[in-house]
Amino acid sequence: MHGASAMDLLVSEGIGAYAIDLRGMGSTRRDPSGWTTPEQSVDDVTDVLNYLKSQNVRRPMLIGWSQGALIAQLIAQFRSEIISSVVLYGSIYNPDTEFEQGNKKGKEAPPVVMNTWEGAMEDWTLPGAIDEEAASAFGATAMRTDARKVSWTGLDFFHKLDPALVRIPALVIYGEHDGYTRREVQEGLFRRLGSEAKALERLAGADHPAHLYPQARRRWLAAVR
Repeated sequence: MHGASAMDLLVSEGIGAYAIDLRGMGSTRRDPSGWTTPEQSVDDVTDVLNYLKSQNVRRPMLIGWSQGALIAQLIAQFRSEIISSVVLYGSIYNPDTEFEQGNKKGKEAPPVVMNTWEGAMEDWTLPGAIDEEAASAFGATAMRTDARKVSWTGLDFFHKLDPALVRIPALVIYGEHDGYTRREVQEGLFRRLGSEAKALERLAGADHPAHLYPQARRRWLAAVR
């Protein structure tokens, strides 16, 4: 996507980067049940981290973006021995959120909800922040790799989120104009972290996908690394 890959950006600085598509996202097939759950996602990411350990990759930094930041936070809380630090990037954590109760896995089939161009582009809220060609490339990739939206259930597992249990080095980073969160929520997340080694970074002039903006991505990299 015109050099806007976060992984390519990390690699260009000599940082080894690995990524996982959760079940039903990108190149990863859906769970046999058709559902994706936070608990299974934590287990899957843990499996990948343990595999990397078996390949002599030493305790990597774990970066989670958006809802992925919730998964990363849970791993930092309960399985911190397999990572060196955590980056909670554009986290949608909010202590006031009440997640839907119950797990439909094995009980009913998930709905079939197809992605739309509008849905693929909904993260872009700042006109002119990225050129039209690059934005269109992002949308086309999203429509191709995630033609059907993921079906989440068991979301009440996220009620286990407790920043005070994060005791490893942590970075909270978000775009100034992120429409999925607010400054006071991000600052509250930062304050509640149990780690003594923590940092907070607000990327001026960016919204949710800050790492894709030409003006913000180098600042994103500087903060993350």
